[in-house]
Amino acid sequence: MKSINQFHLIPLTGLDLTLTFSGTGAGTAKLYSNGTLVVIATTTFQASQTCTITIPVALTVTDVRSIHKDSTESKWTIKNNSTAITSLIVMAAVNKDIDRAISIDGAQADFVEDDDDLVIDIDATGAALAKWIFDVNFI
Repeated sequence: MKSINQFHLIPLTGLDLTLTFSGTGAGTAKLYSNGTLVVIATTTFQASQTCTITIPVALTVTDVRSIHKDSTESKWTIKNNSTAITSLIVMAAVNKDIDRAISIDGAQADFVEDDDDLVIDIDATGAALAKWIFDVNFI
């Protein structure tokens, strides 16, 4: 496991992370040394698709919220591989709507170094164009 101390020098611009999509979609992801992970959809994440984030360090997800970037209703869940760590979150059909997970399943919220199991799962009801902000604790 990489020491947290190795990452205290993460630049203010953040550490770029790898995103993998099960279908169409594009985005960027950065991990910041203050315990914030940000995923930004640069093109719409399509309905019934997933976006998997590769994590270079061990961490625990403690909170997650989304900021909607368009006016189409969307629903999403955060998962550890295929197991949900949040309930289904509804992004209302309102631009700049902010939605937060009601709770995090602590039993599923830990991710190991070089893990590729942190997943944004977009529900079948609608595509999502948003920014997701994760609060994390480094393990």
